[in-house]
Amino acid sequence: MAVSAKVRERLAARYAKHTRERLEELRTLLPHIRAGEPDACRLLRRMGHSIHGSAASYGFDELGRVAQEVEHASDDALVSGAIALERALVLALGDEPPPAAAAPSEPAPAPRRKRKEGEKPLILAVDDEQDMRTLLSLVFRGAAYELALARSGKECLERVAQGDIDLVVVDALMPGMDGFEVVERLKQDEATRGLPVLLLTGLEDEELTQRAFALGVDDFMQKPFRPRKLLETVGRLLSEAEG
Repeated sequence: MAVSAKVRERLAARYAKHTRERLEELRTLLPHIRAGEPDACRLLRRMGHSIHGSAASYGFDELGRVAQEVEHASDDALVSGAIALERALVLALGDEPPPAAAAPSEPAPAPRRKRKEGEKPLILAVDDEQDMRTLLSLVFRGAAYELALARSGKECLERVAQGDIDLVVVDALMPGMDGFEVVERLKQDEATRGLPVLLLTGLEDEELTQRAFALGVDDFMQKPFRPRKLLETVGRLLSEAEG
C-alpha cells in the first residue's frame, strides 16, 4: 500500500521525537561513559542496537551505520563512538520536517479541562473483552490515576462526552465501532481533538500503524504490553497534552 505524504510526515515526526529523546539520553550518559562506568557503557551499546534497528526504516543510513559501530565497539572505542553517535543524531534531527501538528493548516486543539488541585487524571480504558478490562484495572490500581471502563466504541464516545476524561486507552479491534473509528471521531471533533488517545492492538502490522497515525492517534502499543511501559506512556502523553 502506498504511504501518503501525511502519513510519512506523522511517522517522521514521531521518529524525530524519539530521536530527540535518544539525544538527550546520550548526552546524559556521556560523562559516565568518559568515566568508564560499566552501566553507562552497557546502556550505550543497547542504545546503539535500538537505533541501528530503526534508523534504516526511516532512511537514516548513516545514523544506522554509526549506531551499529557503537553497538559492537570495544571499551576503548566507546567514547569516540558516543561522540560520533551524538553527531549522527543531530544530523538526523536536522533532516527532519517539523511535526505535522505545527503546520498552519492543522486546527488548534481544544483546551483541556482543568483538574482540581490533588485530583488524579481520569483514564478511560476501552476493550470488548472482560479479561482485558480486568487486566487494565489491575495495571492502573494503585497508580496515580483514576480509571473508567467502557466495553465498546459507542460507550467510549458517550463517556468522553461527559467532559471529564483526560486520556483514552482503546483496543484497535472491536466489534461494531473499532478503535480506529474511535480515534477518527475523537480527532475530528473540535471538542475532543486535544484528548490523548493510546491505541492497543494484538497485531503486528505496519499498515495498521500507518493507518492509526494517519487518523491522528497519539501513540500505538502492541499487546501483550508491559504494565510499566503502559503507565510510562500514559504519563508521557498526559504531560505532553498539558504542556
